[in-house]
Amino acid sequence: HMCYVHQQTIEICDEYRQAERRYNYATPKSYLEFIDLYKNLLARKRGDVEAEFKSLEVGLKKLIQTEEDVGQLQVRLVEESQFVEEKTVATEAMLERIGRETVIVNEQKAVADVEN
Repeated sequence: HMCYVHQQTIEICDEYRQAERRYNYATPKSYLEFIDLYKNLLARKRGDVEAEFKSLEVGLKKLIQTEEDVGQLQVRLVEESQFVEEKTVATEAMLERIGRETVIVNEQKAVADVEN
């Protein structure tokens, strides 16, 4: 039935063109529906792509921020490593000094115990 109607429409359009010398085009309804379906699908896919783009953009911003944070933490780690190294050297020197003083105190204690 659809084909018959379309054929009749084409014939009438041809008669109109001959009589009025103007063109009139008949596009099948199924083709128009196809175009509407395509437009709707295109709009939906564009929305999906935009949502994915925004998601990736947020992820990229987070990665860039994380990279900056790691850089700052590395600088801080170097500074604190130097501080820890200085304190370690000072602590080792203090332990060595305490060890020498302990030996001296023990010798003096031994001398004091012998005298008593």
